[in-house]
Amino acid sequence: MQAQEPETPAKLVKDTDWIVEELAVRLGGNDVNHKELVNTFGPLTHRKERFLCRWLEKGKAIEMVREIEQDSEQGKQTQRTYMVCRYDPNKNLFVQTMTLEGKSGPGIDLSWDRKTSRLEAAKSLPEPVGATVELSFKWTGNKTLKGDHKIIQGDKALFHEVITGKKIKTVANDQEFEQLKASILRK
Repeated sequence: MQAQEPETPAKLVKDTDWIVEELAVRLGGNDVNHKELVNTFGPLTHRKERFLCRWLEKGKAIEMVREIEQDSEQGKQTQRTYMVCRYDPNKNLFVQTMTLEGKSGPGIDLSWDRKTSRLEAAKSLPEPVGATVELSFKWTGNKTLKGDHKIIQGDKALFHEVITGKKIKTVANDQEFEQLKASILRK
């Protein structure tokens, strides 16, 4: 009987199951709440988000449609976004592109902390000068989402919200997905 060779770092890097797992955790229908704790840009608001997610390329890329509703001084507002997320081995990041109401928007690169199963992103913003956005979120048990979204300038939080959510369907309804996707991309 031969002893098994321990896994080497090179062998772990080639293991792509974790990539599929990270992408797959978002599949289905999801309800998400955003509760603002700090907002120096305006009044504190509560937003509800619903997003549907399915495979664009099984095991390699997901596509998502997102609908956010929030109350504002102008009444109830709805914003729809189409996103694609795939792993880029050259950057060692999950690259997420966005189309907001028919217009390409700024994407975001997400790093994956395999020990904590948490996605994280940070990037500089053009406005306000010197500010960065920080985002982190984690799915637990493939059913619940917990996250944090901040805009920081120096050591001051200009915006901070906590994100909570739950999976309501394990598979996205294709007809509903296509209708939302078409309404976003045709604008």
